[in-house]
Amino acid sequence: MVNAKATASQRVGRLLTIVPWIVSHPGERLTTIAARFDVSEKELLADLSTVSMVGLPPYTPDTLVDVVIDDEGRVTIYLADFFSKPLQLSPTQALALVASCEAMLSIDGDNANPSLANALEKIQRLVGSNDHGTVGISLGAADEKVLKIVSECIEQKSAAEISYHSYGRDEIRSRKILPQRVVADKGNWYVQAWCLEVDAERLFRIDRIESIAIAENKKSLDSVSVAPLETVFSPRPDSSTVTLRLNKKTMWVLESYPYIRAEPVKKKKDTFDVTLAITAEAWFDRVAMQLGTDVEILSSQGFDAKASVVAAADKILALYS
Repeated sequence: MVNAKATASQRVGRLLTIVPWIVSHPGERLTTIAARFDVSEKELLADLSTVSMVGLPPYTPDTLVDVVIDDEGRVTIYLADFFSKPLQLSPTQALALVASCEAMLSIDGDNANPSLANALEKIQRLVGSNDHGTVGISLGAADEKVLKIVSECIEQKSAAEISYHSYGRDEIRSRKILPQRVVADKGNWYVQAWCLEVDAERLFRIDRIESIAIAENKKSLDSVSVAPLETVFSPRPDSSTVTLRLNKKTMWVLESYPYIRAEPVKKKKDTFDVTLAITAEAWFDRVAMQLGTDVEILSSQGFDAKASVVAAADKILALYS
C-alpha cells in the first residue's frame, strides 16, 4: 500500500528527484532505487506508474515518458522527445525562480553560496530584472541578526531562546524552540520550529521575535517530527470563524490574512463574502477596528463577532474618557 501520509505535492517533489537519477543510472534495480530514496518498493512502483502517464497531447507513445522494468527488476526511463528541447521559462516562472534564489541568498547572508549568486545574476540578466529600477521583489522585513541566529540553530540543530510578541494575545512571552526551517509567505518571514514549552510544532513570524539567543537543550530535533509546511496557516477543525462582506476598500484583507473561502457577491461589483478562521478574538477585534464601517459582519461561529467588536470599541472609547 502507498504511504497514505505522503501528500500529492510530496510525491511530485520525490519524483522530480528520482526520475533524473534513474535517467542517469539506467538499469538500476528497484531495491537499490527504493533504498537510496528511502521509500518502499510498492511506493516506488506506484510513483513510476504515474510517470508513465506523463506526456503531451495527443498522448501517443512517442509523447509519453516510457518506464521499462525488466524481469529482474531493473529500471530504465526513456524520456519523450520534448525533454530534449531547451527549457523555456515563462516570465512568471522566471520571476518566481529569481524570488526563490534571492530568498535563499538573503537567509544565508555572508555565507551565501557563490554559485547560487552567479546563477541568480545570469537569470536576472536573461529576464531583465538585474536593473533594480525595473523590477523590485520584496520578501518582507526581517532582522538580519535574528535570521542569522535562526540559520545557525538550524545548521547546528541547537535550541534558541526567544522573546516573542503574540499578535493574537497581544503579549510578549519567552519561548524555547528548536528551529527547523525558514519560510517566506505573503511578504512575511517565518521560522518553523518545535516549541519546547508546549512540546509541539509551532510557527513564529520572525519580525515578531523581539530578541533571540542560542540556548542549551536536552531534546534533540531528531527526536521530534516537524514535517515540511504545505501552507503557512492551516485552521484547526475547532477554530472559530467569521464571514465578512468586503468591498473594494477592504479587499486588502484577502492579501494580508489567510482565509477559508472567498465568494464574489452576485450583482455587486468588487464585493466578496470572505470567511476567516479566528484563532484569537483579540486579533479579530484589531482587524475589525482597521476595517471600520467599510465591512459588514454577516455571521460567526464559535464566538459572537459583533459583540466582541462592540466590546473592543467600548474599551478604546473608555481610554479617551
